Amino acid sequence: MTVIREFILSLLCLALIGCAFKSRDAYINDLNDKNWKVRYNAVIELGVNREVKAVPGLIERLKDENDLVREASARSLYWIADIRSREALEEALKDRNRFVREKAAAALGKLGAKESLPALNGALNDPDEGVRNAVRSALSKHPKGYRK
Repeated sequence: MTVIREFILSLLCLALIGCAFKSRDAYINDLNDKNWKVRYNAVIELGVNREVKAVPGLIERLKDENDLVREASARSLYWIADIRSREALEEALKDRNRFVREKAAAALGKLGAKESLPALNGALNDPDEGVRNAVRSALSKHPKGYRK
């Protein structure tokens, strides 16, 4: 279901924005555009291309007003897997949108930072089963302690 959802969201992005070839810096600038569709497209492009330079902007987008932008940001940070995103992803475990919380848990699992254990353990009580499953999966990736 998640793969289908991500595919549909990618198609939605193409339908709303259209295909355009831009530079990495242009996409990074688009992260602050007033139009959520432009921000969403930038987040996806930067994540798919694993643009490490975009991590600070993607961290900011975890606080975006738009749920789809926040979810895509958490997913992009998963793809990039940069430790600088750890604290923001821990905070995203408390987001109002369950899909953001789910992606944040997955990203924290991929990062493997032992400092994230308290936040992940706290999220085991999330009201959404999908989030709880993502948290359990994240915790199971490093059963003897997280990477330093």
